[in-house]
Amino acid sequence: SQKGDLVAVAGIPKSGPRFRIEPQDPELISLSDLRRLRKMPGVHDLLPVGSKGVAYEAGELAKSAGLRLRQAQTDLDLLRSGGPATCVVFSLMSNDVLQTIKKAIGAPVNFLGELY
Repeated sequence: SQKGDLVAVAGIPKSGPRFRIEPQDPELISLSDLRRLRKMPGVHDLLPVGSKGVAYEAGELAKSAGLRLRQAQTDLDLLRSGGPATCVVFSLMSNDVLQTIKKAIGAPVNFLGELY
């Protein structure tokens, strides 16, 4: 990750017992989506979201690059547990790449902010 990168999350954070976790849930990041995302040009770093939630992992992604996250407004619950890695936070180089990702994978993709 580098200064100016965008940060997004693919998938919706879910965990039991509040949610029933099933591999075919279209709101979860699938293994095939994850593989596709990992190979896409312009995607830099990926972190699975666990019990500490999206906000924590996005902060860790920024911190690992010696940067901070300027967080965008989102309706996504950033504090909800991601349970068994139901979603993944990632950094990417541009909005064009973000739009390509949204079309290329089945899981929902939400913009989280920008690294500075």
